[in-house]
Amino acid sequence: WNTYSLDLSELIESEPGAIYRVELGFRQKHSLFPCQGDNEDEDYMEYIEEEYEQSLEAELSYWDAVESYYYDDGYYYYYDWNEREDPCSPSYYGKHRSVARNVLASDLGIIAKGGSDNSMSVAITDLRTTEPLSGVEIEIYNYQQQPIGSIRTDDNGLASVSLENKPFLLIALLGKLRGYLRLDDGSSLSLSRFDVSGNVIQKGVKAFIYGERGVWRPGDTLFLTFMLEDRKQLLPPDHPVKFELLNPQGQLVKKMIRSSSVHGFYSFVTATLPDAPTGNWTARIKIGGLTFTKWLRIETVKPNRMKINLDFGTEMLSVADPSVRGKLEVAWLHGAVARNLRANVSVVLNQMNTRFDKFRDYNFDDPVRTYYAEEHTLFDGRLGETGKASFSTNIRTGTSSPGMLRASFITRVFEESGEFSIDRHSVPFSPYSGYVGIKTPKGDKARGMLLTDTTHIVELVTVDPDGNPVDRNNLDVKIYKVSWRGGWDAGYDNLASYVGGSEHQPVHSSKVNI
Repeated sequence: WNTYSLDLSELIESEPGAIYRVELGFRQKHSLFPCQGDNEDEDYMEYIEEEYEQSLEAELSYWDAVESYYYDDGYYYYYDWNEREDPCSPSYYGKHRSVARNVLASDLGIIAKGGSDNSMSVAITDLRTTEPLSGVEIEIYNYQQQPIGSIRTDDNGLASVSLENKPFLLIALLGKLRGYLRLDDGSSLSLSRFDVSGNVIQKGVKAFIYGERGVWRPGDTLFLTFMLEDRKQLLPPDHPVKFELLNPQGQLVKKMIRSSSVHGFYSFVTATLPDAPTGNWTARIKIGGLTFTKWLRIETVKPNRMKINLDFGTEMLSVADPSVRGKLEVAWLHGAVARNLRANVSVVLNQMNTRFDKFRDYNFDDPVRTYYAEEHTLFDGRLGETGKASFSTNIRTGTSSPGMLRASFITRVFEESGEFSIDRHSVPFSPYSGYVGIKTPKGDKARGMLLTDTTHIVELVTVDPDGNPVDRNNLDVKIYKVSWRGGWDAGYDNLASYVGGSEHQPVHSSKVNI
């Protein structure tokens, strides 16, 4: 491919607000491709083109037509689908070998955002200075080219409007300047790479339910508040708000109605029975045809009676330092020493991202390996006379971990009656004595892809568990091409299932010193 540029200023004198249609194409006589055989078809096509151009000069109304300049009857007459890719055939040329684009002469920058309630916000700026433009008249049309809205921007270049029909086209007017923006769904910008999650507003009304805490015991009083926002004042004053409380079985337990509020805050105070079932209860509030719900946790909470302190003397555990011991100290909440009580300490290892502050752009995790969490008991014995105990932190994980792990320690201290207090404590755990980080190129700006026939540099770094650089020799570097294959399979029962798998093909291998 060759890149060329076309200076339109040499062909036209741009007029503010005008739209220019630029079409580029070529015909068989413009081709430099060598062809063998007679030139009867080519001579005939030249004759057709001359006749066609003469007819255009005689028929000035052609310029009001919508046909493409590169669509002509002569090429269509000679079109053969089997020869559409043969440069020596007239079927190769014609309308399908042309490209076209509209060019707008305007300084108006337009951004339009539509809501699910048919509302639309528009921002107009000057493309030369990026300053907002005030007093810009905005006209909105539907697909049938009928006007459905008209607004004007304020001093900040902003304007909002509520539409009754689905919009299709926006026209901005400021003096002789014109700006056009299609508003159909297919022309909207893709938001797939942005976090646009949020709450859905029901019919223009927002609401929120909250309580004074996150969990209640059976028999407790529930102080709930319903917060209502009705900016468009769609609800009439003193509109009734109905509150319903349902138990985990879906049975209605309590119902209340409020018609007055304090600045949109409705208070609902209720209670559960001491023998009420535990689980997730539901607070449901209805306003006309709108319904808002919130889960309420009613649980039998048994607080700890002992204070448990587990300390390792370091912020991170490592397989390279098995001498670190865990120190356990337990005391009753009233201050007495919890002597000679049975204690149990277990650990669960889970995957976590391996990150070091000095090398944020590097990846230290192995995407091929997967670690499955298992619980291991580290200590099961009795505390001493002072309520203390110590144990070894020699944790073995093998070589299946993709990188750093998070060690979650669960400590239980049992009373003589069998009741226990529990505590959870988490610290990072390094299953390896060193890590290799890989920094791959970012790729092109459009798609982030690594282009072929281009030299790409992959950077490597080796660090210890604390993230400090260390020298490593004779590192094996292997590059694999990962291919994914999948398909649908069906048995005698005619039930289809998808079968897929990945394939790793080595493409490079070497040894390096870092």
